[in-house]
Amino acid sequence: MRICTKCKTPKPVTDFHAKKRYRDGLDTWCKDCRSSYVKDWKKKNLDKVAAVAKRHYDAHGDELRRKGREYYAENRELIQQRARDRYDPETQKYKRLKKLYGLELEEYDRLVEIAGGKCQICGVPGIETSKGLVVDHDHETGDVRGLLCTRCNVGLGQFGDDMNLLNKALNYLSVRVI
Repeated sequence: MRICTKCKTPKPVTDFHAKKRYRDGLDTWCKDCRSSYVKDWKKKNLDKVAAVAKRHYDAHGDELRRKGREYYAENRELIQQRARDRYDPETQKYKRLKKLYGLELEEYDRLVEIAGGKCQICGVPGIETSKGLVVDHDHETGDVRGLLCTRCNVGLGQFGDDMNLLNKALNYLSVRVI
């Protein structure tokens, strides 16, 4: 264990960068403190950071471009495949499902099967809608409820998932004023 001189917290030796200039070969600040200090310094000194980067690029720009061209020539297929994956709508759709709702591809496919490929409110088939079926979820808990067409999902969202408001809207629609 070693105590960071910045945050005064005892931490394992692995939480300190190696520094040859110190007797024991370790930095006096932990990695977290050093990292936050450097980030703050860079934010405050953008002009200095930019000047150093410009000097480096001016001095080594040709070499950097040459290395970039070599890397591309050696890894062309890999780079192109990554680009296709990055911009493939299906890949993006499933990445978004995972990020926003924690759904795996198999779970989403199971939801489509449960819904019969149709909106669970109005019954419009997903293939007939412009965006297909979208995931409906509870905004408070984050729990996935099912699949809806965009129109029904937006409608629920406009009512803030409030059952009282939805009942009032239902009553309103059933009453003839004029």
